[in-house]
Amino acid sequence: MEVIGKPIPEVKNLSKRGKYQQIVEWLKSGKMDVGFIEGIVNDSEIIKEVVGVDELVVVTADRSLDRDDLFIDSIQDRKWVF
Repeated sequence: MEVIGKPIPEVKNLSKRGKYQQIVEWLKSGKMDVGFIEGIVNDSEIIKEVVGVDELVVVTADRSLDRDDLFIDSIQDRKWVF
C-alpha cells in the first residue's frame, strides 16, 4: 500500500475469499481487519456499514421472462448458471 507514491510498510493488502461464517470468524479473531459480506450480519460483535447495493441481472433466451415485474421467487426453480 502507498499514499501518493510513498510506501506504507505497516499496511498489508491481503485478498482472501471465504464463506459468511469464515469471514465473521476471521474478523472476530483478528486475522482480518475488514471484510465484505453480501447479506445481513447478525453478530453484535461485528460493526456493519452498507457500502453499496447490488443489482441482479438475469440473462436468458426465454422471452417469457422479458418483463419489468420479475421476482426471484418466480424463477427460483429454473436451471441456473452462476
